[in-house]
Order: sequence, then structure tokens, then C-alpha cells
Amino acid sequence: MGAVTVQSGGTFAPGTNAVGQFTIINSLTLAAGSTTRIEISKFGGVTTSDSVAGLTGLSCGGTITVTNLGGAAPAAGDTFKIFSAGSFSGAFAAANFPPPGSSLAWSNRLSIDGTLAVISVVSTMPTNLFWRVSGTNLTLSWPSDHTGWRLLMQTNHLAQGVSSNTNDWGMVANSQQTNQIVLPADPSLPAEFYRLAYP
Repeated sequence: MGAVTVQSGGTFAPGTNAVGQFTIINSLTLAAGSTTRIEISKFGGVTTSDSVAGLTGLSCGGTITVTNLGGAAPAAGDTFKIFSAGSFSGAFAAANFPPPGSSLAWSNRLSIDGTLAVISVVSTMPTNLFWRVSGTNLTLSWPSDHTGWRLLMQTNHLAQGVSSNTNDWGMVANSQQTNQIVLPADPSLPAEFYRLAYP
């Protein structure tokens, strides 16, 4: 097959109302003013998408529109490989993606490595820690959109207060992977101080 060019006003759609695969053993140019339509889906935890394989090179341009055919909603970490090419150039002038869900965003690398992925959006606005004591356990929590922040702990005598030396703060293990930590309340410690830090 020879090189393929989708001219201004033309539409490139590897699948129509279903996920499809298109193979071009040559280059593909999506010219300015062209439209590319891609479909994705997720069923039973398995992600699928329209795909274009065999490309020696891809030149991106025009508008790309991605439609979710349904099934399960994409989750953080889901990746869709749309274009497989030896080289990538250009960029899409406009990209229309389906809503990814609360606290999620699309990572658009279509013109870099041919992938579209769902990532978590971490709020960088400072927030408060919430606490609760139950028996001998202390539960500390923070908003779910702050998952990715680190819970830091410092143990000092209450009379000394909080040390201003950043080396005196230690990270609570695995705290950046959650928004709630349950810790044993240790009465032998004179005082414990906690704070959140990002990243």
C-alpha cells in the first residue's frame, strides 16, 4: 500500500460503531482540516480501541474525536494504543475526548507515541487533615482528590513544639497511595505531629 493522506475536509475512521483495526504498511498524513474519529471501550476490565498499525510514520493534524462505546468507565491507568508508528510528527489542532470521570483527566500522547491514557488529577490546593480515635487506633484522612500527597509525621516533646528542621519529618509508609491511614496510638510517645505535603 502506498502512503495515505487524509486531505482537508476528509474523515479517517478505522472503526464505525465498533472497534476496528486498520493496517497501513506506509506513512499516514492527517492533514490540517481533516477529521479523525476513534472509538474506545472497556468491558470486564479490558480496554480496546480503534487502532492503526504498520505505520512507518504518522503526521498528525486536523481534529481528532474520541467516542466511548460504553461498558465500564475508563479508570486511572487505562491506556489505549491508537497509533503504532515508527515516527511521529505534527499535532492535532483540536481534540475532543469523552469525560473521563471525577478526579480523572486524559493524557494525550497521540502525536508522541500514539497513546491516550487516563490519569488521576491530584489537587494541589492545601487541605485539612481529619482525625478520629477509636480504641487504640488513630485514623487520619484527607479528601480523595488529594491522593498522591504524603503524610508526614514528627515526634517531639509537646513543650518543644514542631521542629522547623525539615529533616525531622518522616513519611508515613504508603501514605501517598491513599487518602486514609490508620495508626496505632502510642502512649509512650510524648507528642506526634502530622502534616500533608505534595509531592
